[in-house]
Amino acid sequence: MSTPNTETTPLTFGHYSSAVRRGNLVYTSGLVGYHDAERTIDPDFGSQVRRTFENLEVSLRSVGATLQDVVSVNAILVHEADNAEFNRIYEEYFTAEPLPVRTRIFAGLSKGVLYEMNAQAIVAE
Repeated sequence: MSTPNTETTPLTFGHYSSAVRRGNLVYTSGLVGYHDAERTIDPDFGSQVRRTFENLEVSLRSVGATLQDVVSVNAILVHEADNAEFNRIYEEYFTAEPLPVRTRIFAGLSKGVLYEMNAQAIVAE
């Protein structure tokens, strides 16, 4: 099992890794759009989603994976009204077939956080 170098991955705020790879399987923890250890986050939904994707790319890269390896995404949105914007941004990051399967739910998140995601990937050996 490999875990990422914590100096090059998005911050975690608990006793867990941002990504773990076992063989060719990769799992990420829930990621949000935080910029730093102070938990600064942009107030608007679109910026949070884009930053979350940037954090996902860093987490995946830290264990030898990319967005193209992602097979499943779980997305959590606070407001259902943000769904159309979420879909537009999501389509910018996942462009190649086959597209990952996806589960989207609406739920409350930490203060100021409007979006969270985690992903699972399979890396070619």
